Amino acid sequence: MKKVSIVSEITAPRIGRAASLAKLAGALSHEVRIKLLDLLKAHPRSCGTELSQLLGMAHSIVFQHLKILREAGIIDGVVIGKRVVYDINHKNLSLLKMIVSSIDSDVPT
Repeated sequence: MKKVSIVSEITAPRIGRAASLAKLAGALSHEVRIKLLDLLKAHPRSCGTELSQLLGMAHSIVFQHLKILREAGIIDGVVIGKRVVYDINHKNLSLLKMIVSSIDSDVPT
């Protein structure tokens, strides 16, 4: 039987939560990706070409940022015909809000 300390039982979920939060925060750590989320909020189900036109940026740059957001689970991409349509993953964004809120509530005042 494997012995597990009480400390590791308590901290394991927090470490997993920290890793998840770090991944999400890293994906949000660039101005272009924040702008993309703002655009997707205003223009749900937009394709990368539309988003690059709205930003006035090269397609390749926008698609790299979309890839990072998609891999972090912040946005979803759905293939419709020959285009990939992007939208905010509200479930994961709510999870991020909940994690950040719980960190804030853990801080002593």
